[in-house]
Amino acid sequence: MPEYLYKDPETGEEVSIYQGINEKHKYNADGKEFERVFTVPNASIDTNIDPMSEKDFVEKTRNKKEPLAKCGMPQRRPVKKETK
Repeated sequence: MPEYLYKDPETGEEVSIYQGINEKHKYNADGKEFERVFTVPNASIDTNIDPMSEKDFVEKTRNKKEPLAKCGMPQRRPVKKETK
């Protein structure tokens, strides 16, 4: 389950709460509704790459032992041909 941060409106203390993605993201405690805190995700990997450069892609992924999906490339799916 994802972790969400909430801030006490009186004290400013932050609490970490695990909630399901489909749940309403609200947290109440001691009769107070806490404010949700939004943070920047930690998702930058190999940020110095030109997304349009084939050369940069090859250089950044050459020695990685991961599937292409983890390197930021979508997997190709077979095209289904219609027959009449």
